[in-house]
Amino acid sequence: MVPASEQASERTWLARLSANEIERWGRYQVPAAQRRYLYCHMLLRYAAGQLKKSNAAPDLSISHDVMGRPNLHVAATPYAVSLSRSHGMVACAISEFGSRIGVDVESYPQFGWSLTEMACTTMSADEASDWSSVCNDPQRSFLLNWCAKEAYAKALGVGLLRDPS
Repeated sequence: MVPASEQASERTWLARLSANEIERWGRYQVPAAQRRYLYCHMLLRYAAGQLKKSNAAPDLSISHDVMGRPNLHVAATPYAVSLSRSHGMVACAISEFGSRIGVDVESYPQFGWSLTEMACTTMSADEASDWSSVCNDPQRSFLLNWCAKEAYAKALGVGLLRDPS
C-alpha cells in the first residue's frame, strides 16, 4: 500500500511528464511498474537540473531513437541518458551527447530460478567456469556480472538483442 502523501506526490509528478512519457507510463499495467517508471523519470529531471546547477525545473525534452534509446536535451544541450529500474530501485546516468552510456540496477532477492542455469545462459563458458569456482557469494557475483553486461549492451545501443554470453 502506497501512503496517501506519496500518492499525492506521484500525481504531481505525472503532471511534469511529457505527453510521450505519459503515454509510455500508461503502457504499464502494474501500478508498481508505473511507479518505477515515474520515479526514474523524476530522477532524470533532478539529474538534469544538476547539470544546469539550478533548482528550477529544467527545460528538458526526451526523445527516443529507432532502437528506443532515450536522448535528453536540457535547455537545447544534448545528452545521452540511460535509465534502469528494478524492484524499488532506480538509476540514471547522463553523459555528453556523442558518448553513449549505459546503467543497470538489479535487486538482490532470493532467486526463484536456478542461478547456475541463468549463469550458463548469460555467461561465456570461461566466465561461468570462473564464476562457479571462485565466487563466495554466487548471487552477488552473478548480479555484478549481469549488471555490467546489461549496462555495456545499453551503451552499445543493442540492449538485450545481443546474446549476453
